[in-house]
Amino acid sequence: IIPMSYFARGELAHAYALDVREIQSQKVAHCIYVMGPRATREEAYSALSRGTRRTAIIMEHPET
Repeated sequence: IIPMSYFARGELAHAYALDVREIQSQKVAHCIYVMGPRATREEAYSALSRGTRRTAIIMEHPET
């Protein structure tokens, strides 16, 4: 649960989540790529080349 004070201070913004196939050939200001265990190089490239200002990768930690 997010407190309403975050909204009041402007610290939280509405955003969209898109599948890599949906965003191909588009550019976005900020891109966060959640890299799953079945990700391919091609998918990663497509996702990571979409952001024009900031790009982040979130990866699963392999079980040890």
